[in-house]
Amino acid sequence: MTTTCTHLQDDWELYALGSLPADAQESMAAHLEAGCRECQRRYLEAQAVLTAMSSLAPARRPSPSVERKLMRAITADQARIVAAWSFWKAVPWAFACACLLAVIWFARDRFRLESELGEARQNSSILQRDQKALQDELQAKLEAEKLEAEAKSVPVATPPSLPAVKHEDDAKLRAQLEEAQNRIRVAEADKAAAAKQVAELQNQLASGANRSASLERELRAAAASADRAGSEKTAILAAELAKSQAETRRLSAAADAGDKIERLLQSASLQQISLRSVDPKGGHATARALYSPQGGLLLVADALPKLPGQKCYQLWLIKKGAPAILSGGLITLQDDGKGVLFAPPSSDLAEVTALAITDEPAGGSVAARGRKLLFGPQ
Repeated sequence: MTTTCTHLQDDWELYALGSLPADAQESMAAHLEAGCRECQRRYLEAQAVLTAMSSLAPARRPSPSVERKLMRAITADQARIVAAWSFWKAVPWAFACACLLAVIWFARDRFRLESELGEARQNSSILQRDQKALQDELQAKLEAEKLEAEAKSVPVATPPSLPAVKHEDDAKLRAQLEEAQNRIRVAEADKAAAAKQVAELQNQLASGANRSASLERELRAAAASADRAGSEKTAILAAELAKSQAETRRLSAAADAGDKIERLLQSASLQQISLRSVDPKGGHATARALYSPQGGLLLVADALPKLPGQKCYQLWLIKKGAPAILSGGLITLQDDGKGVLFAPPSSDLAEVTALAITDEPAGGSVAARGRKLLFGPQ
C-alpha cells in the first residue's frame, strides 16, 4: 500500500525526545492530532525504542555536589519569596498613610469652605431682607404721597430716584447672590473630592486585604507540598503565613479606621483645634484635631521628637464638666515623627475647651503627670 504522507520521513525519535526545533515540533504535533494512523504508529514505535534504551542505562546515586546545588537553589527561591513578601507588606501601609494624610488635608479644606459657605448664605439672607425692607419702605412712602395728592386733587409723579435706587440695589444683590452660589458650588465640589479620596482609600485597603489572602493561599499550598527533606523551608513558609495573617488583620483595622474617619467628616457639628509646642522638649511639633460627639476625634501630629523607650505621647481633653481633664488616648508615633490618634465618639467631646499632649510612662497614665509639650485652645 502506497501512502503520500510527507511526515513519514520525519525523525519521530527526536520528536519523542522533544529535541526538534519549535516549529518542527508544532508541525508534527498538529499532524498527529489530524489523525494520521501511520505517523501515530511511527511515533509509538519511537517511544517504545526510547523506553527500552533508557532501561539499559545503569542506575547511579547522585554525587554530594548535586545535593548541595539543589539546596542552594531552594535557599535562593526562599530568599526571593521573603524579599517579595517584605515588599508587598510595606506597600499597603505606605499607601494607607499617604491616603490618610490626603483625607486630613481635604477635611481641613472642607471645614474652611463650609464656614465660608455659611457666611455667604448668611450675607445673602441679610441682603434679601434689606432689599425687601427698602422696597417696602419706598412703596409705603409712594402710597402715602399718592393718598395725600388725591386728597388735594394734585397729580403725583413717581419720584425720579426710585428706579435708580432699585436698579442699583438689584445689581448689588445679584452680584452677591452669584458669589454665594459660586462658593456653594466650590464647597460641594470639595466635599465630593473628599468623599472620592475616602472611597479610594477603602478600595486600596480592600485590594491590600485581597493580596494578603492570595499570599496566604500560596503559602499554605507551599507548606502542604513540602516533604521531609524540606522541613526547614516549610517552617519558614509557616512563619511567613503567620505574618500574612497578621498583615491582613492590620489592613482590616485600617479599613475600619477609614470608615470611622468618613463618618467623622460627615458630622454636622465638626470642630477643629490646632496645637502648638509650649515646651522646648516639644521642638517644632504641631498637631491638628478634628472632632465631634457623634463622629469621634482624629488627631494628626507632625515633627514629634522621638521619646525614650520608656515614654509615650498621650492626649488629654480639657473640658467644662467633671472630670476637668480626661485622657483622650495614646498617640501612635511613626519613624518620621508623625503621630496619629483616633478616639471613638463620646459625649465628653461636646464639652471640650482645649487639648494638650504630654509625655507619660510607657502604657500611659490615668492622670496627667508628664511634661505638657503641646497645647491648643478651642
